[in-house]
Amino acid sequence: MEAAMPITVLIADDKEAVLRAIRVLLRRDPEIRIIGETGNYQQTTRSILNLKPQVVVMDLHMPGESSTSPQEIKSVLDTLGSGLITMFSGTTRTRRRLLRALERSPCSTN
Repeated sequence: MEAAMPITVLIADDKEAVLRAIRVLLRRDPEIRIIGETGNYQQTTRSILNLKPQVVVMDLHMPGESSTSPQEIKSVLDTLGSGLITMFSGTTRTRRRLLRALERSPCSTN
């Protein structure tokens, strides 16, 4: 029986402790392969385009929002057919605003 190809994952968070924790959790699963880690939106966009991960685990509140937004990253992911798992700790109001913005993305499937 042929082994399944691992799911490729990019982790995006500006906090090293969070990156480390996610890395430890994901490395436990032999069907997941971490192909990159980034710390801001610009790096994340470049890495998505270069590495073409199947899934991105991303903090929605990272530095670099001025030139690249979560909506732009979602649009790139949608174009590639990649999935997005988001993380955000903030007020309920801010979370709702971010989710509404992502839902309004031209490529949103929600």
